Amino acid sequence: MLWKKQDDNVPNEVLAFVDFQIAFEGNPAFDMARVITNCTDAEIRRELETFICDFYYENLTKFMADKGKTPSFKLEQFKTAYNYATVNQVTWLPMLTLVFSSNHEVAEDIQEARMKKLELRAKFGLADGVKKLEQLRPDWLPTGGA
Repeated sequence: MLWKKQDDNVPNEVLAFVDFQIAFEGNPAFDMARVITNCTDAEIRRELETFICDFYYENLTKFMADKGKTPSFKLEQFKTAYNYATVNQVTWLPMLTLVFSSNHEVAEDIQEARMKKLELRAKFGLADGVKKLEQLRPDWLPTGGA
Protein backbone atom coordinates (compact mmCIF):
# COMPACT_ATOMS: atom_id res chain seq x y z
CA MET A 1 0.00 0.00 0.00
CA LEU A 2 1.14 3.51 -0.72
CA TRP A 3 -0.01 6.19 1.68
CA LYS A 4 -1.00 9.73 0.80
CA LYS A 5 1.57 12.15 2.17
CA GLN A 6 0.27 14.41 4.92
CA ASP A 7 2.29 17.35 6.22
CA ASP A 8 3.68 16.65 9.70
CA ASN A 9 1.17 13.87 10.34
CA VAL A 10 1.25 10.12 10.20
CA PRO A 11 -0.52 9.23 6.96
CA ASN A 12 -3.82 7.42 7.32
CA GLU A 13 -5.24 7.74 3.82
CA VAL A 14 -4.42 5.11 1.19
CA LEU A 15 -3.12 6.57 -2.06
CA ALA A 16 -2.79 3.34 -4.04
CA PHE A 17 -2.47 -0.42 -3.88
CA VAL A 18 0.41 -1.81 -5.91
CA ASP A 19 0.64 -5.51 -6.66
CA PHE A 20 4.29 -6.50 -7.05
CA GLN A 21 3.72 -10.27 -7.26
CA ILE A 22 4.73 -10.43 -10.92
CA ALA A 23 7.09 -7.46 -11.01
CA PHE A 24 10.63 -8.10 -12.18
CA GLU A 25 13.38 -6.42 -14.13
CA GLY A 26 13.24 -7.70 -17.67
CA ASN A 27 12.48 -7.14 -21.29
CA PRO A 28 9.63 -4.69 -22.06
CA ALA A 29 8.38 -7.22 -24.61
CA PHE A 30 7.22 -9.32 -21.67
CA ASP A 31 5.03 -6.49 -20.36
CA MET A 32 3.60 -5.92 -23.82
CA ALA A 33 2.87 -9.62 -24.25
CA ARG A 34 1.18 -9.79 -20.84
CA VAL A 35 -1.15 -6.88 -21.52
CA ILE A 36 -2.02 -7.91 -25.07
CA THR A 37 -2.46 -11.61 -24.29
CA ASN A 38 -4.50 -11.18 -21.13
CA CYS A 39 -6.59 -8.17 -22.15
CA THR A 40 -7.57 -8.80 -25.77
CA ASP A 41 -9.47 -11.41 -27.70
CA ALA A 42 -7.83 -13.31 -30.55
CA GLU A 43 -8.90 -11.04 -33.40
CA ILE A 44 -7.63 -7.90 -31.65
CA ARG A 45 -4.41 -9.58 -30.50
CA ARG A 46 -3.70 -10.96 -33.95
CA GLU A 47 -4.32 -7.57 -35.54
CA LEU A 48 -2.10 -5.81 -33.00
CA GLU A 49 0.68 -8.31 -33.59
CA THR A 50 0.90 -7.23 -37.25
CA PHE A 51 2.31 -3.84 -36.24
CA ILE A 52 2.69 -3.33 -32.48
CA CYS A 53 6.36 -4.34 -32.17
CA ASP A 54 7.32 -2.09 -35.08
CA PHE A 55 5.27 0.76 -33.60
CA TYR A 56 6.84 0.33 -30.17
CA TYR A 57 10.40 0.10 -31.50
CA GLU A 58 9.97 3.09 -33.83
CA ASN A 59 8.64 5.27 -31.00
CA LEU A 60 11.24 4.04 -28.53
CA THR A 61 13.98 4.83 -31.05
CA LYS A 62 12.61 8.36 -31.59
CA PHE A 63 12.30 8.99 -27.86
CA MET A 64 15.82 7.75 -27.18
CA ALA A 65 17.25 9.74 -30.12
CA ASP A 66 15.94 12.90 -28.45
CA LYS A 67 18.16 11.94 -25.52
CA GLY A 68 21.14 11.10 -27.74
CA LYS A 69 20.77 7.35 -27.25
CA THR A 70 19.73 4.26 -29.18
CA PRO A 71 18.02 1.05 -28.05
CA SER A 72 20.42 -1.65 -26.90
CA PHE A 73 18.53 -4.25 -28.94
CA LYS A 74 17.40 -4.63 -32.54
CA LEU A 75 13.79 -4.81 -33.69
CA GLU A 76 14.09 -8.50 -34.57
CA GLN A 77 15.41 -9.25 -31.07
CA PHE A 78 12.42 -7.43 -29.59
CA LYS A 79 10.01 -9.40 -31.80
CA THR A 80 11.64 -12.67 -30.76
CA ALA A 81 11.40 -11.69 -27.09
CA TYR A 82 7.73 -10.75 -27.60
CA ASN A 83 7.01 -14.14 -29.18
CA TYR A 84 8.68 -16.06 -26.34
CA ALA A 85 6.86 -13.91 -23.79
CA THR A 86 3.56 -14.53 -25.54
CA VAL A 87 4.14 -18.29 -25.35
CA ASN A 88 4.64 -17.85 -21.61
CA GLN A 89 1.56 -15.66 -21.19
CA VAL A 90 -0.90 -17.85 -23.10
CA THR A 91 -0.28 -20.63 -20.60
CA TRP A 92 -2.02 -18.46 -17.99
CA LEU A 93 -5.21 -17.97 -20.00
CA PRO A 94 -6.96 -21.19 -18.87
CA MET A 95 -6.29 -20.27 -15.24
CA LEU A 96 -7.66 -16.76 -15.74
CA THR A 97 -10.82 -18.30 -17.13
CA LEU A 98 -11.21 -20.21 -13.86
CA VAL A 99 -10.50 -17.08 -11.80
CA PHE A 100 -13.43 -15.30 -13.42
CA SER A 101 -15.76 -18.30 -13.36
CA SER A 102 -17.32 -17.61 -9.97
CA ASN A 103 -18.92 -14.22 -10.55
CA HIS A 104 -22.33 -14.50 -8.94
CA GLU A 105 -23.14 -10.80 -9.25
CA VAL A 106 -24.52 -11.07 -12.79
CA ALA A 107 -27.32 -13.03 -14.38
CA GLU A 108 -26.49 -16.62 -15.28
CA ASP A 109 -26.87 -16.06 -19.04
CA ILE A 110 -24.49 -13.08 -18.92
CA GLN A 111 -21.93 -15.07 -16.94
CA GLU A 112 -22.26 -17.95 -19.40
CA ALA A 113 -21.52 -15.61 -22.32
CA ARG A 114 -18.51 -14.14 -20.50
CA MET A 115 -17.15 -17.60 -19.78
CA LYS A 116 -17.54 -18.72 -23.40
CA LYS A 117 -15.67 -15.60 -24.50
CA LEU A 118 -12.84 -16.31 -22.03
CA GLU A 119 -12.72 -19.95 -23.11
CA LEU A 120 -12.30 -18.83 -26.73
CA ARG A 121 -9.57 -16.40 -25.69
CA ALA A 122 -7.73 -19.26 -23.99
CA LYS A 123 -8.29 -21.70 -26.88
CA PHE A 124 -7.03 -19.31 -29.55
CA GLY A 125 -4.23 -18.05 -27.31
CA LEU A 126 -2.92 -21.56 -26.71
CA ALA A 127 -3.21 -22.43 -30.41
CA ASP A 128 -1.29 -19.29 -31.34
CA GLY A 129 1.31 -20.11 -28.69
CA VAL A 130 1.88 -23.49 -30.33
CA LYS A 131 2.26 -21.77 -33.73
CA LYS A 132 4.88 -19.45 -32.24
CA LEU A 133 6.73 -22.42 -30.76
CA GLU A 134 6.66 -24.17 -34.14
CA GLN A 135 8.62 -21.20 -35.47
CA LEU A 136 10.83 -20.53 -32.45
CA ARG A 137 11.56 -23.94 -30.95
CA PRO A 138 9.79 -26.89 -32.57
CA ASP A 139 12.00 -29.17 -30.48
CA TRP A 140 10.07 -28.03 -27.40
CA LEU A 141 6.87 -29.54 -28.77
CA PRO A 142 6.09 -33.22 -28.11
CA THR A 143 6.10 -34.13 -31.79
CA GLY A 144 8.74 -31.63 -32.87
CA GLY A 145 5.92 -29.49 -34.23
CA ALA A 146 2.18 -29.80 -34.63
